[in-house]
Amino acid sequence: MKHVTGKSQRGFTMGKPCFTNLITFYDKVTCSIDVGQAVDIVYLDFSETFYMVSHSLLLEKLMPYGLDKWSVSWVGNWLTAHTQKVVVNCSFSNQQPVISGVSQGLIMGPTLISVHK
Repeated sequence: MKHVTGKSQRGFTMGKPCFTNLITFYDKVTCSIDVGQAVDIVYLDFSETFYMVSHSLLLEKLMPYGLDKWSVSWVGNWLTAHTQKVVVNCSFSNQQPVISGVSQGLIMGPTLISVHK
């Protein structure tokens, strides 16, 4: 499969935990401040991105990345095997299939988000 994440990707990558990204970031900021350079920081929250991924659109986009039909079918089954319900004041809705979104905290999550862009 073609690479869809950059070499600087941290977290969900073998040997590159999230905390090493924080250490690298802290080191660069403090070194810049020590030599009198201005530091600007922009925080971006991509958490909603994980919820907005269309399963059908994502599956269409996987083929050009070298996945065969069997693998795309496997990813499709993995994505669509989830249901959800809402609970309000001890009242439960009916379970409904989840038709969009990629679960956060999974190894495949960032890769699937990158493919979906």
